[in-house]
Amino acid sequence: METTQVYRQSGIVLMSYIVLSGICIVLPWAYLGRFGLVESFQRLLIFYTFLVLILCTRFVIAWFGTRYSFLKDGVRIIVHESLLRRITQDVHYTKISSLTVVKQGIGSILFGYGDIEIYTLGSTKPVTMFRVSDPHRLTAILKEKVGLPNA
Repeated sequence: METTQVYRQSGIVLMSYIVLSGICIVLPWAYLGRFGLVESFQRLLIFYTFLVLILCTRFVIAWFGTRYSFLKDGVRIIVHESLLRRITQDVHYTKISSLTVVKQGIGSILFGYGDIEIYTLGSTKPVTMFRVSDPHRLTAILKEKVGLPNA
């Protein structure tokens, strides 16, 4: 299968992981620093900081590893759920029966990202492209490739 277009999750998703991790690191240091307790809890704070950085790294690696490719004859979805677990799904255009855009939460509405659910013939569970930027545009591209009517 030859790749024609590659898409990733929204950049806002990556930024939210990084900002949230930064807040989780800064708040305990600032709170204990305000009361002059940093030296008393220094080892615990350093351990906590490394723990948060490791968790943030896991999310960043998963974000960079997750990609959606529109191929000549289908869609390839590669999702990194963790450092050691990668799921690859190929869906041929001839098997796609319908597409649905799902936006959950205020963040997806404000920043324009959402999920695309791909329903295939003979399956009740959809294949999902998670947190993509401008899901309506990607759905229109997919519908054109599949031959589904654009609503």
